[in-house]
Amino acid sequence: MLRTVGTGPRNTRRILATGETRTFVFSALALFLLAGLVTPSTLIASSVAEFSFLDPYTSPLPFIGLTLAQSAGIFLFWALCLYAICPKTVRPALTVCMTVFCYLAVVNTFVFQEYYGFLTPDLHFSNDVRSSMTMTVANTLAQVLTAGLVLFLLSRRKRQFIAILQNITVIAFLLLGGLNVFKIAGEYAKLPPKERTASAYGEPEKVYTFSKTGQNVLVIMLDRGISGYVPFIFSEKPALLDSFAGFTYYPNTVSFGSHTLIGAPGLYGGYEYTPLEMQKNRDMPLAEKYDQAMMVLPKLFAENGFSVTVSNQPLENARLYDGEPGINVKNITGRYTDYYLAARPGLNLKHYSPLLEPGLIRFSFFKFVPLPARNFCYDNGDYLLPDPTHLVSTTTINNYTALAVLPEITAVSEEGRHFIILNNELTHDSAFFQAPSYEPATVVTDKGSGPFANEEQFHANMAAFILLGKWFAFLKENGVYDNTRIIIVADHGFDVAVQKDAKRLPNRDRLEWYWAMLLQKDFNAPALEGESLSVDHTFMTNADVPMLATQGGVVASPPRNPFTGTPLVPAKEQGVTITSTHLWQIRKHAKTTFTIRPGEWLHVHDNIFDVENWSRVRP
Repeated sequence: MLRTVGTGPRNTRRILATGETRTFVFSALALFLLAGLVTPSTLIASSVAEFSFLDPYTSPLPFIGLTLAQSAGIFLFWALCLYAICPKTVRPALTVCMTVFCYLAVVNTFVFQEYYGFLTPDLHFSNDVRSSMTMTVANTLAQVLTAGLVLFLLSRRKRQFIAILQNITVIAFLLLGGLNVFKIAGEYAKLPPKERTASAYGEPEKVYTFSKTGQNVLVIMLDRGISGYVPFIFSEKPALLDSFAGFTYYPNTVSFGSHTLIGAPGLYGGYEYTPLEMQKNRDMPLAEKYDQAMMVLPKLFAENGFSVTVSNQPLENARLYDGEPGINVKNITGRYTDYYLAARPGLNLKHYSPLLEPGLIRFSFFKFVPLPARNFCYDNGDYLLPDPTHLVSTTTINNYTALAVLPEITAVSEEGRHFIILNNELTHDSAFFQAPSYEPATVVTDKGSGPFANEEQFHANMAAFILLGKWFAFLKENGVYDNTRIIIVADHGFDVAVQKDAKRLPNRDRLEWYWAMLLQKDFNAPALEGESLSVDHTFMTNADVPMLATQGGVVASPPRNPFTGTPLVPAKEQGVTITSTHLWQIRKHAKTTFTIRPGEWLHVHDNIFDVENWSRVRP
């Protein structure tokens, strides 16, 4: 027990040196570091670029500094004040509660790192915050065991062990937080200059060129585009059919994974870059395989006399195309946002800083609590904030404006041949838009009346198609639509219930995770008579894109991978093997291969909508 022996500095030090007070102080110190330094720095270090250049800051480090200050207020100032004003008889119980809470928070944060999908810079998960019954039971048992162990170590005979444990904890948190800060500073310093400049570029310059007499090939990747929404988009907006004249929709299309890192390589490079094939090559680093896949189509078209323009490729190496003749890199996402907003002064955007400043410390508490309480703390992404903001994010508006200005940044030439490949993430960074035009609004008062009116993903897909339709109408007006081959494709799908009563796949996932959007218009494709969209139910994968883009003598026949010499032909006669891994960051994988567990492989053939055609396999 504590003994009060005076109020002078010497006696104060004696009190703080007692075991009970030391235990309380070190528990508070560990929580201060975990909430204010370790958890926010780990989050930001996982994707430094996403948390950089968020007004009014450029570096993400100020967010950590602010969260540290908030955590100090909670765990160092107020906790110690509470301890100091409590009667001596209450302090032992307070010490026990603080220490037990500390190590429960440690276990929940580091042991139970549940996957809730992507986390956006405004701290919203892409999936629901929920856990399986098995994980909930395991978490409950872990809470009981952890609390029991801490109580045992707090007994008088074992108190020296809790002191050792607390020393290790505090030192570990200081090292981990310091390493994260060092990593954040280093990665921020490496970000390309284009991410450090304002997005105001004045009047739009011409970025894309189409020829009136030569062939044009245009590949548009809509990141996480939802294939199942396509019929509903044209049903709600039949006027779009005229803009999409000649297009064929391939609903029976599968991706090779549920994330860009897995689904994009095959889309850009063909079947040599599907996850199963990439696993076989253990000599080349995984990052190099990915970069090589990104290069296949631009390099192939450039070698065949096309003028190539590449825009905003996913997970792109900033210097990937350096020294490649005939390949122009024109990244436009965010480049014309200020230009677009200047004409719409009444449109207020959500800024991430006002959300992150109070939100990061709340995110730490979200990680602290047991699994059953996380959904309450998450509060649909509001984290119990008293006045949350729900406006269109900067990321979303950057991708929206990149599509909105397409007619203004497109030039038409009399001759030449042009290949354009661009990526846009409006369908990934979704938001509600104002119906019926599906434009950004400060406050959305009309979400439409369709079956998916209350789903942000549908709004984003609808907005993307409306904007692409305006671009295609521009191409028609300028006489370059018919001689242009256009492919619209997604790298993967998402966990949305488009098919309301559909059966789950063998791994219990929804089909929509792997259901890839694919539409194509070929050269001089005739428009379908009547008000409907041409549909082809052939079994396809998004790795068919290189074949679709190069077929028909557009490049030297047969089209070959410029790196390996292998023909770009489909390899799906016996079906395809995909992976269900959710490790979407390359740093989570081994140096030369994907880290895929034996149970994370699926095989599908012929008809992706027939669950009987899906099976778990172990390649």
